[in-house]
Amino acid sequence: MINPVKILANDRSSPILVLRAMYKELGHEWVNWEPETIWDEILNETNVNPPRVNKDKIMALKLCIKTTVPWEDWYPFTTCVLCFNDIPVDMEIAQECSPSQLTYGVKILTELQPEHIYRRDVQFMAASMLTSNGICWIPQEPFGSMVNEALEHLIKVTSGNMEAIDQAKADYAAYKNGSELGEDNVHTTRLVAIDQYIQHKNDLEERMG
Repeated sequence: MINPVKILANDRSSPILVLRAMYKELGHEWVNWEPETIWDEILNETNVNPPRVNKDKIMALKLCIKTTVPWEDWYPFTTCVLCFNDIPVDMEIAQECSPSQLTYGVKILTELQPEHIYRRDVQFMAASMLTSNGICWIPQEPFGSMVNEALEHLIKVTSGNMEAIDQAKADYAAYKNGSELGEDNVHTTRLVAIDQYIQHKNDLEERMG
């Protein structure tokens, strides 16, 4: 049984728990309300004024529930990803998402609307953020299915080092099968960091839910 007061007041609450808390306290009509009405109703029902990051999550959740824009336009996509990762959004600048944030953000987007398909410009924006962080292949799902084709294309037209993808897959498979993570295995180290981040997020959601 979730506790909406604790969830809405905690700036580390997962987007899925925030959504459940909103439905429990305000029903399903809140997605049609203006922001100020939403904040007033939350305060009336729970005596909570949510922290900014939770207000950002609520607005991102509303956008995902009512539209397909985050799947079709890279800017709303990255905005939702940042919001879902507890990152304050600055509309004046273009903020880049980390690989872990992208992986978690796509996980949440898929939980919200599993049937929606990403446009190619969104896929390539995500892929470019990964390559700028030294990642050429992602095993974590559902992000891998969304981005790996775009990643492969970017690698092909930039460095042309397609062997790097095969090596990344082999190294990660060896690690998952029990091989030690060597200091020189930078790519797998980055993938393991993503695994740990997602596990942390999942554990936090389980404890709070």
